[in-house]
Amino acid sequence: MEARSGSSEEGSLKETVYKVEGGKTIRPRLWVEGGSIVRAEIYGDFFMYPEEAIFDLEKILVGATVGDVKKRVEQFFTSRANVEVMGATLEDFSRAILRALGAEG
Repeated sequence: MEARSGSSEEGSLKETVYKVEGGKTIRPRLWVEGGSIVRAEIYGDFFMYPEEAIFDLEKILVGATVGDVKKRVEQFFTSRANVEVMGATLEDFSRAILRALGAEG
């Protein structure tokens, strides 16, 4: 699936489905205003433990620009040593988010 865009009261909606090597998917939905992410939701069929850690990843993306995404995703995974992900890597998350924003990871 290609990146799609739309708009709402929360800003411009950008989303995509990113296929990870091995068949899993990451589905970022990002609301962007003024070049920065104002809201993020990440879905997919990967597994993250603890499950609520995905909400922390979404929060750390708020305020990020295209140039900040890789750094923020890396910061999340290095600062949260107890987070385990099966079916995707931190690079996969960065690529999926960047693709949703219209930039290739």
